[in-house]
Amino acid sequence: MFNHLSYYGIKLEFVDFGTLQQAKIELLKNYTENNIQINHNKHNILLPEYFLISVNRKTTDEEQFAAVAHELAHFFCEHLSPPKENWWKVRNKTHAEMEFEAETVAWLVCKRRGIINPSDKYLSGYLDKDDQIPNISLEMIMKATNKIESLLNPMSYRDGFLAKKDELVKKQLQAIKK
Repeated sequence: MFNHLSYYGIKLEFVDFGTLQQAKIELLKNYTENNIQINHNKHNILLPEYFLISVNRKTTDEEQFAAVAHELAHFFCEHLSPPKENWWKVRNKTHAEMEFEAETVAWLVCKRRGIINPSDKYLSGYLDKDDQIPNISLEMIMKATNKIESLLNPMSYRDGFLAKKDELVKKQLQAIKK
């Protein structure tokens, strides 16, 4: 599914939700570390897990894919509080604006992969009383779509968010270079 989430400080788990909830993303209060083997001179690098995506294991593979894409959209559209103050500034959006952006990203990612996703039905529920699209950022939608799609392709741990932002990870990578 999404093989490189750890490079972004995201842990993925499958849980039993009720029938209505498919997934959620949350900032972890107590950061944990995941020891991941990097194929660079056989060094172990500790990658902190700052976020957790929980996915309903009772849903189909396609539904799980769409749900993870939706939750990742919240992450990449900067709807969530960052674990570290200087990582990004939370965009002040209404619930409808955030959900419209996330559903649009999930729809784009799924459509381009040939996965049937009901996001287009949900989008109409976020239109305002005059059937107008909420105040969204097409730039953020396209950037988030691109970042999610990049997670589906081969990538280096050095391309991930943690290698660029997290001081602990940056120090470990610098030690490998020496």
